Amino acid sequence: MSIPLHLAVHLGGVTVAAALVLLVLLSPTTATTGRSDPRSLPLTSRGTIALGAGLLLVSHLVVGALLAEAEGWPLLLRAAGYAALAVGSAGGLVGGPVLRHGPREGGAMVVVPAVLAALSVPPPLTVAAGLAGVAACVATARGVLGRGRHIVLLATGIALWAAGDLLIGSRPTFAAALSLAGSLAAGVWVLRRATRRSLAGRFTGASLATLLALVVGLGAGSGLALASDVQAEQRDRLAAVAAAQAGDLVDRSGAALEATAAALAGQTLVEPLTTGDVELADQRIGSITALPDVEVVVLTDAAGEVVASRDGGAPMAPSAARLVAAAPATTVALDGGLSRGVVDLGDGTLLVVGASPVAPLDGGAPQLGRQVGSLVLGRTLTSEPLIERLGQDTASDALIVVGGRVVASTLPDADAAALVGGLGAGTVAIDGVERVVASAELGSPARGQLVLALPADRATDASRTAARTAFLLAVVGLLVAGALITVLARRATEPVSRLTAAAERVAAGDLATRVDVEGEDEVGRLAAAFDGMTVSLEARDRDLRTSLAEQGALRDRLETVTASMGEALLATDAAGTVTTANPAAADLLGAGDVDELIGRPLHESLRGRADAGGDLLELLDGDGQRSAVTTSLRGELTGSGRIVEASAAPLTAADADADDGAGDQGGRVYVVRDITTRVLADRVRTEVIANLSHELKTPLTPIKAFLEVLAGRGGIDERYLPMLELARDGRARLESTITALVDLAELEAGETSVDLRALDPRVIAGDLIERWHERAPSRTLSRRVRRGTPPVLGDAGLVARVLDALVDNALKFSEGPVRIVAEPVGGEVHLRVRDGGPGLPVGRREEIFELFVQADGSSTRSVGGLGIGLPTAGRIADLLGGRIELDDAPGGGTDAVLVLPVAHEDAP
Repeated sequence: MSIPLHLAVHLGGVTVAAALVLLVLLSPTTATTGRSDPRSLPLTSRGTIALGAGLLLVSHLVVGALLAEAEGWPLLLRAAGYAALAVGSAGGLVGGPVLRHGPREGGAMVVVPAVLAALSVPPPLTVAAGLAGVAACVATARGVLGRGRHIVLLATGIALWAAGDLLIGSRPTFAAALSLAGSLAAGVWVLRRATRRSLAGRFTGASLATLLALVVGLGAGSGLALASDVQAEQRDRLAAVAAAQAGDLVDRSGAALEATAAALAGQTLVEPLTTGDVELADQRIGSITALPDVEVVVLTDAAGEVVASRDGGAPMAPSAARLVAAAPATTVALDGGLSRGVVDLGDGTLLVVGASPVAPLDGGAPQLGRQVGSLVLGRTLTSEPLIERLGQDTASDALIVVGGRVVASTLPDADAAALVGGLGAGTVAIDGVERVVASAELGSPARGQLVLALPADRATDASRTAARTAFLLAVVGLLVAGALITVLARRATEPVSRLTAAAERVAAGDLATRVDVEGEDEVGRLAAAFDGMTVSLEARDRDLRTSLAEQGALRDRLETVTASMGEALLATDAAGTVTTANPAAADLLGAGDVDELIGRPLHESLRGRADAGGDLLELLDGDGQRSAVTTSLRGELTGSGRIVEASAAPLTAADADADDGAGDQGGRVYVVRDITTRVLADRVRTEVIANLSHELKTPLTPIKAFLEVLAGRGGIDERYLPMLELARDGRARLESTITALVDLAELEAGETSVDLRALDPRVIAGDLIERWHERAPSRTLSRRVRRGTPPVLGDAGLVARVLDALVDNALKFSEGPVRIVAEPVGGEVHLRVRDGGPGLPVGRREEIFELFVQADGSSTRSVGGLGIGLPTAGRIADLLGGRIELDDAPGGGTDAVLVLPVAHEDAP
């Protein structure tokens, strides 16, 4: 396995296993949190799972540090680790649910036999580890660690680990890739579980993951560089040895042969060459082959032709002899010099040769100018003994390569061929063993190559040392960095954790919480803002509680009021369903109690027809469109025949941000008043008044005629004239009262006709002053019409009746002058009757318009009347589209004001 893959596999395994141990040991137990907490684990499960992860951790440490082979006893540790994971995930050895979310009990009863069966499998241990891993994967998928798509990551990681262990002997690289993928999958689960609820865990996990990737990269790079440097050094050293050996073969052997040839050339060979005696020459060179390290002897004449040759004890092949005679070393010797070199005999045989000229001696020195030939001595470089001795001397495998073909080797032919095929790579793998290869040329020019091959034990040892050193340094670095990062993460996230805890206490209702975090950074400013927020929330909470208490009291009072109301009160939501009702509503609508009304559509309970025609509820809601304005109608309820006055108003949710300023329409509130008794009483009263006025008016007519006849005749005793005047005044008052009753009866019966026209306020005021000057000549009446007062829209007769009633009251309740004022106010005209009387209390100004109510209701009052003048005037003002207002006059007294609309220009 390459160094990068080795570091990635085992550092990843160590990191994930260690993280799983810490995660499980730091998780809460079900004894303290209950099974509702998804992070809680049974106590026995927690210990067993931590044991399993710890065994996996030890296995990765041992193999990663190259203290044991991956296929050895660490596999047994891994199998035991998987077994512990399976048992722990299934609920522990004591018991518990097999599957956390399943119905069965006694997890160990099911998983333990499967694990024991896996561990009892005979060698190889890869099968036992694979089966135990599968058991752990199945138990984890739905065990105590959780369920769902996230736990699938951990289960998948364990399955990939087990698959890698199963293939570690047959396909180690693919097994390592599976193990690395398993660490990634399990690591993602651990990281997600650790960081899901902890900001410090998230920071630590992300930092360690980044640091792990960096450490693996740096460690792999440094390990590869070290192994590569050692291997390159070994190649360079071997190349130097090969060059030295090649030079020694050629130079040292050639020099010895050269010296031997020089010593023999002038002693015994001059004669045969001079005389041309071939037999003598063959005899002489035959004795030379007996010398040590001389295997080949070639003797040529001065022209370079072979005279005699020997290869060991036999004559040399003529072709081979001619190749030696034509060699550069021979040519140099024929020129009178000593020479050495390498000769390729063409059949894969290489000779190292030494050549010397053959010349007569003079005083022991050769006479080179008189040379007669050359002597060439040779030694075979491709002999097996020479190669074996060379291999022993260099402690390596040696080869001689000629023309790309191995001609001599200390290796078998197949291995030698493989070695020659990988010469350019620097390293060659033979039978799974890496070998460092170097070569050197034999001869100049090169006639062949000397190849040396060494097993790459030192390079392999260097790679293992580099991997072990990088792994251990990475583990130590991760431990130190993890501890440092954890401390820094806790320090950095502690203020955030305190803020979170404070926010949770605030969410639970403790608004007095404060965060004691100081600093000028973002967290310090956030803490200060948080404290300011809690202070504000606490103040608002107090205000809100006070407001709620007040609203509660107000609601109680309101419920009491609505329950005691005589009118029916109903409220609906936007869909028209009754949400609130009072007992009067239940009684009026014929329900047994309030609960029968609430929750039902209002149109099922409130049914009736309006006096103007149409459905009462639809008209109240604006023809069924739920009008946003308040409406009031009178009608009769279906079934009960009760006559009611009903009003409806919208319940709106104010929206201050709306462009039109209107709120969003919600429900509606309805008030229904039973007026059956009052209507019937009014009808009876109207009928009684009409009949009574008719019956009184009938006998009054002859009385009036008789009194007028008496007043017109003379001769009545003076004593009876006052009586006659009293009778006439009484008759006039009685006739006025009867007329008022008749007018009231007509108004109540709706029989009063109205003819609206444009009227001049000056004319109205002038006619009023003129009439009352005749009726009350002793009283002072004046008028004032402001300039620019526009015409009013009204009926002349009805306007006169209303003003007469107001003037009559003013004259009755005051003794000073009465002033008539007409003036425009806004789009209306006020016709004001002002007196200087005692005035009218504000609280009685509404009830004075009710029938038969007197300002002074005592039996001793000084002013008479039935109390129908102002009520009649008020009804007439309503018919005219106006109204009557009572105000305090400046300086005392009362202003009775008839308010009429301004007439448009096109009004008649």
